[in-house]
Amino acid sequence: MSKRDFQVNYTAKCRLCNHVKKDNAPENFAVLRQIAVNVLGKEKRVKLGIKNKQFLAAMDNNYLARVFGLG
Repeated sequence: MSKRDFQVNYTAKCRLCNHVKKDNAPENFAVLRQIAVNVLGKEKRVKLGIKNKQFLAAMDNNYLARVFGLG
């Protein structure tokens, strides 16, 4: 595993932690977490790290809409 792969996986696991344990929920949330990390990583309009982009998206609905191409 390359350093970059490790960083992405670490970010997906640690920064977006959810304790979901029933049925297929762990797999479903793992996919959603990875999608969120990928979308935030590709967003280049704001020069911040993933952690700060997550915080910004949580605090600013306009930024969240821009990240998902809705605004």
